[in-house]
Amino acid sequence: MAEKLQSRLKASLQSVARSTAETFDKGYDRLLDRRVCLGVTGFSGSGKSTFITSLIHQLRHFPEATLPAFSPALQGRLLGVEVHSMNGAGQKDFPFTKAQKALSGGVQQWPESTRNLSSCLLELRLKPRKTHFGFSARKVERLFVEIRDYPGEWLLDLPLLGMNFQQWCLDCQSLYRESPRRELLGDLFIELAELDPFAIADMDLIESLHQRFITFLQQCSHPDTGLSLVQPGRFLLSGDSKPPVFLPLLTPKLKQLNPEDWKNADDNSYIKVLEKAYNQYLNEQVEPFYKEHFSGIDRQVVLVDVLKALNVGKYSMEDMQLALTRVLDSFQFGQNSLLSRLFSPRIEKVLFVASKIDQVLPEQHENVRALTAAIVQSAYRKATFEQVDVQCEATASVRATTIYQKNDRAMLQGLFINDDESVPGLMAHPDIPSTLPDDQGWQRFQSWRLRKLLPPANLQLTDGGALPHIRLDVVIRELIGDKC
Repeated sequence: MAEKLQSRLKASLQSVARSTAETFDKGYDRLLDRRVCLGVTGFSGSGKSTFITSLIHQLRHFPEATLPAFSPALQGRLLGVEVHSMNGAGQKDFPFTKAQKALSGGVQQWPESTRNLSSCLLELRLKPRKTHFGFSARKVERLFVEIRDYPGEWLLDLPLLGMNFQQWCLDCQSLYRESPRRELLGDLFIELAELDPFAIADMDLIESLHQRFITFLQQCSHPDTGLSLVQPGRFLLSGDSKPPVFLPLLTPKLKQLNPEDWKNADDNSYIKVLEKAYNQYLNEQVEPFYKEHFSGIDRQVVLVDVLKALNVGKYSMEDMQLALTRVLDSFQFGQNSLLSRLFSPRIEKVLFVASKIDQVLPEQHENVRALTAAIVQSAYRKATFEQVDVQCEATASVRATTIYQKNDRAMLQGLFINDDESVPGLMAHPDIPSTLPDDQGWQRFQSWRLRKLLPPANLQLTDGGALPHIRLDVVIRELIGDKC
């Protein structure tokens, strides 16, 4: 027994020592400005997994990649890139190999959507720049780039940290009165509005209403619906930790409730039972994620599927704007000083990236970038005011189309999903505006329907083959170029 206890104690001390060493190494590298943590986020379906997969592949196989905007690769200063596991730090590794295989081989498919938190650590080895004296003391410099990926559904829950249960219910009331949410909610809207907050809660009824509420959220998040602000986001994911059961009260009299009446309500009433579950959700699932994973990020990539919102319609674009504005309020903006870089890193750069621009012709790419800036304008102004470097870009992590001339008209050619089969085809689109359309401008998009693209055929990525992209080299430069 004593030997077993000694063995366990030794293993525990070794684990603590490794954790302490890792923490020290992280802090030391950060202090020397040779470690940077990138957060990759965006709403569901914006292409986060594909973006990270392509970014890693381009850097690992930089001799074959096309990276003219990333000077270390262009100048021959980049010597090599290794991917390290984050398991030692208690984090799940980003499934790079699996995602790479999905894009390669005979049957093309996109990497699986992000379902949980994952990370990876890239080690870039570089030739030192020449100093004023013509030489450097070190033969090789290292830059560590930590990349954090997490579901867009988790991202949508961050704004809830600024709302108590009553405020969330009132916010739901406002959102659910408008189309298309009102139609999707159907009779459930009436039932939630008629629920007496002070009546003793029927737990079976709550469970039944909760399941219908989840179905409603799933309909809201469907790509054809085009809504971005879908909360609580974790209700859409099936994971190891099941969220507490709660839903909003939609009674009109909630706004006029006396605080004393709320305080003195029976602990078993609907208002107290649902409020307790809501607070439990924030305390046990949302807040720990924010503190442990979200708030330590130095630079943030926000992927925005602008073309999807433009394709669905005006309400989709407005909902995306609202969701982005709320989410970005959760970011800790501020420049990294020498001390804050070690002890309390804050986001110093935000890059809004319009994804999937291979769905429009090259001459429209600049308009997509300008439209992205128009969408995030309020958040852009706030971040700029806080002295954060904010930029907008447009990219395709994997270019899945080529240009095809038909009857003197340029069109896009690619592999499309049609009735669960891949078929080659052509795609055209209206001119993309550089600013948000007015009511008349929206009319020209009514007949436009984006088609579901597949990755290009015959990619040999597991052998180090080139992965076609559009302007991903510019994104890499803006994220880590200054650190090289």
